Amino acid sequence: MSYACEWGDCSFVSDNFDTFYEHVRGHTTNFFCDLDDVNDDSEENDCQWRQCFSDSFENEPELIRHVLFHAYHANLKDLGLKAQTKAELAPCTLDPHARNLVPEFPEQFHCLWENCDVITSCPKYYYRHVDGHTGSTVKEWPHSKILCKWKDCTFTSTKRFKLKEHCRTHTNERCFSCPNCGGLFSNKTKFTDHLRRQNTMESESYQCSHCLKYCASERILRDHMRHHINNVKCSLCDMTCPTQSALQHHINFRHSEEKPYSCDMCETSFKMPNDLRRHQQTHSPIYSYTCEEEGCNYAAKALQSLRRHHKVWHESPVTEQGGRYECHICCVRYTRGTALTKHLKKQHTFRWPAGHKRFRYKEDNDGIYRLQTVRFESVELSQQLEASRKEQAISEEMTPDEDWEAPEESNHQELTNMTDQEYEDQLRVTSEKRRK
Repeated sequence: MSYACEWGDCSFVSDNFDTFYEHVRGHTTNFFCDLDDVNDDSEENDCQWRQCFSDSFENEPELIRHVLFHAYHANLKDLGLKAQTKAELAPCTLDPHARNLVPEFPEQFHCLWENCDVITSCPKYYYRHVDGHTGSTVKEWPHSKILCKWKDCTFTSTKRFKLKEHCRTHTNERCFSCPNCGGLFSNKTKFTDHLRRQNTMESESYQCSHCLKYCASERILRDHMRHHINNVKCSLCDMTCPTQSALQHHINFRHSEEKPYSCDMCETSFKMPNDLRRHQQTHSPIYSYTCEEEGCNYAAKALQSLRRHHKVWHESPVTEQGGRYECHICCVRYTRGTALTKHLKKQHTFRWPAGHKRFRYKEDNDGIYRLQTVRFESVELSQQLEASRKEQAISEEMTPDEDWEAPEESNHQELTNMTDQEYEDQLRVTSEKRRK
């Protein structure tokens, strides 16, 4: 593969990655040599790599880290292309406009291995350096465990490759990149899953029995179904989440008043970067997205608006009952979920599920969305919740067994505790149905 430099108008191409890497490094030297002649507000302070939107580098090491990762990223794309070709997979179909976006590195790469204090701005050297530590670790006995000597880490393994994989959690190293969209992946399996998810025929895939999503393989289906099982509980409310990252997102969104993401064109601030990006699209004078349905002249500035328009006006089945959102009690239909929510609260006196600020609707086999009335929780979490409820009952001088179940007339979500065996049985049945 040829490595092409994408810095500004540079047309340098090399078949050797080390030569290409050193060429890219040279751009950083020239960049700072010219800064004295450039106004601080000039766009020359921005990264000149094509389709990269990073700017305002405060010092030379920060710029070097950023630009050298562009070069390293090019090598990861090459590895991804080779893996895609070898596995005979169809290419990625995502929008390639963000293919050159790379992670931010506010600090230097710092090795925290025992008796090592190497600091560098070069990602290639840093990752090779840490690999050298894992490769040189010696076993005391043939079957003894290898200890990770990263600061404050107690990980052990009998396999050296497991230690190398583990160390990537310390360094955040990525080993493959999608040649089309630029996505970064820690191993080949995750990269190939990325491609399979986009190029899977329904007749050749496995379907989740809970949300009806199609997965490319049984392993991907198993990983997907774990996201339906809540394992952690918020300490500030009754919300339960499948992962720690989902819980942190919930805390930031529901319990924090901080809005660190501010629009530079108005005074609006947001809690999440995605919300800011959607808002910034409203400032654009260009209506970039148009409806492709015949006879429809709708246009929108944001893709989210177009999707909402298409869902409301073009995806609703033409029936006497109305739209795609149906009340599971009286079968009344609405074109919008908000209208069904108002109906459930007013006509059937439903309440929000514990820890939630809205109802969740699930698409059934007939294409109609109905209220999701089941929430899966792990056995361990269910036991913790039960113990907490009993403690609360005792503190209120109540008998733990009294009033334990909600009254029949109350409309709570049903909590289903799923054991590991029940989980495997459900997966096996789902897989067998898809094979038939």
